[in-house]
Amino acid sequence: MSQALRVVWYRSRATFSRRWGGYLSTVVLIGLIGGVAMASVAAARRTQSSYPTFLASTNPSDMTFSDYSAGTNSPIVDLTARIAQLAQVKLVVTTASPLIAPLLPDGAPNFNALGHLAIGGSTDGMFAGHDRVTVVEGRMADPHRSDEIVMTASAAAQLRVRAGQVLPLGFYTNAQEALPGFGTPRVPPRLRVDATVVGIAMLNNEVVEDDIDRSEGFVLLTPALIRQTGELSPAANLPVLYGLQLERGARDVPAVESEIIHLVPRGSYYNFHVTSRVVAEVERH
Repeated sequence: MSQALRVVWYRSRATFSRRWGGYLSTVVLIGLIGGVAMASVAAARRTQSSYPTFLASTNPSDMTFSDYSAGTNSPIVDLTARIAQLAQVKLVVTTASPLIAPLLPDGAPNFNALGHLAIGGSTDGMFAGHDRVTVVEGRMADPHRSDEIVMTASAAAQLRVRAGQVLPLGFYTNAQEALPGFGTPRVPPRLRVDATVVGIAMLNNEVVEDDIDRSEGFVLLTPALIRQTGELSPAANLPVLYGLQLERGARDVPAVESEIIHLVPRGSYYNFHVTSRVVAEVERH
């Protein structure tokens, strides 16, 4: 995790009273999607000839954008419609990260597991139709089932599960975070899912990372489960990550970055990740 992310992580922990789970997943998602691979020179040398071809096969975003609250006075908002209206934007897809945690044997949420783990999913095609994950063991989860998940190898190692095993997950609403005893069995999850790990998958930027960089893991939820959490608590499913495909690809990035900055609520932190910069870094080494 970069020094900048460590600063954000410290500030997030200091102001976590309303969106603790969202902070964790957003920071980890930025680490996963936002360019950890840029420093991975050794792996880049191994993959420089094949990476652009592989990346193209995943229908990648030209850029991704994360926007998250810097404190309780700057709430997360859904910018999907406004970004989609920008002239240079051809397509925008999103990822939501509801407060879902693995459950301990006593039914309490294992929030400690979220320190280097992001749990999220999409209802509009991110990680499935766009920025597709690549399954390396097992199969992709059925998008119509809420009790199937896939995850990266790092996530499986952290959670000590394998393909075929069941992982109990609990979803908590924002309102539950304010209840006495939150984080203990005294506050049961609003929704419990015994999710079967049906596959181990790889993100489309993961092939250019060294093993030392793979400290963050990702658990991909199905659209069915994301819709279910949204029905229980619409605020829980606000986007934390946007994937954009642009009319002219990388040439439109500077203009789109400038326009998006004006859409971000005052006081919020945001992060851009430009796919072409990763490819260029790989090809230089």
